[in-house]
Amino acid sequence: MNAITLLLYYLNHTQKNFLTNITKISFHSQDTYLILDEVTIKNLEILSSTYEGSEKYSLLNILDTTQTAGGSRLLRHLITNPIKDLNQINWRLDTIERYLNNGNMERLKDGNIYTEWRSKYIHQLLSHVRDIPKLVSIILYKKLLPNTFIKLRATLRIFFENKFLLDELRHL
Repeated sequence: MNAITLLLYYLNHTQKNFLTNITKISFHSQDTYLILDEVTIKNLEILSSTYEGSEKYSLLNILDTTQTAGGSRLLRHLITNPIKDLNQINWRLDTIERYLNNGNMERLKDGNIYTEWRSKYIHQLLSHVRDIPKLVSIILYKKLLPNTFIKLRATLRIFFENKFLLDELRHL
């Protein structure tokens, strides 16, 4: 803890605008996440493959069908920092299963195309969402261009106009 305090003190005095966007620092217990070192990540081909030395055949590349930069960052974080808690693992698996069943099994039961449409619509909708953390950091560092605000407004509009879908997904 003292090392972090000293580092923040140093950064605050040498990099005047560096700490303006840091509002919270949180610590993760080693009991929560499995610690994967670089060698393990490389040997398991999580981020890059030994075949051709590229990301093309890595676990991340195979799993990443996300539509946003934020989704890609989250997936990268989740697979390089796997959780240990069995309850959290089961909760994630149950949530995925409910989403998949809600989107596919209902259609098989009653022929309702709404659930299939919903999944495709969300996927298509997310492809238009801009990288909000990147836009916010551009605004915070005062490197503003008019299109930054236009992109942020368009993304926020997507969320507000589709709040019902987001609420529905939250309650799966």
